[in-house]
Amino acid sequence: MKKKFGNLTITYENDRFIDEVLINGEYGFLDYYPIVIDIGAHIGTFSFSMLDKADIIYAIEPVEENMNCLRQTIEDNNIKKIIPIQMAISYGSWVQKMQLDINGGGGSKLTESGDYPVDCRTLKDFMDSQKIEYADLIKMDVEGYEGKILNTPFFPKDRIGTIIGEFHVGVPEDVQGLLEYMGFKYINLPNRKFIARKK
Repeated sequence: MKKKFGNLTITYENDRFIDEVLINGEYGFLDYYPIVIDIGAHIGTFSFSMLDKADIIYAIEPVEENMNCLRQTIEDNNIKKIIPIQMAISYGSWVQKMQLDINGGGGSKLTESGDYPVDCRTLKDFMDSQKIEYADLIKMDVEGYEGKILNTPFFPKDRIGTIIGEFHVGVPEDVQGLLEYMGFKYINLPNRKFIARKK
């Protein structure tokens, strides 16, 4: 299906995220960040919300159906700033299994015994492979996997300016502690969101 938002025609399976992120302006408070990495991009709504606030956006999404929608929207709108990458950011560089969200709510996640294999990279390995020296903004919405991504020995904390994310069950305290330990100033935001900026 397709839906218009401003000048964009967005391809989607479920328009909930178009409404939350774009129509309701969920991330409208963010300013200009030249290099953005969108981890858990889904169909790309966060990436689309940053089009006028970034020079380049790496949209990382492991679920094939979501990636197909994202790529179609990029093609339909001739978007050059967004680079779609089908993979997952994890705590290791290997192949893991993806458990699909049968309700279509965007809750797919990495598990030991999922529906299909997914190529995974650490954030450091990803940034190195793309020759990204510094990411001004990283968005993480990875269904409770945030702590595992952050709690790796080689997390590139000195190569990141700001991290924004969404809470999932059992995540807030772990994520806050890890980010503060790494030298980020952590702030809770409305709607189960957080932002952490390098001090």
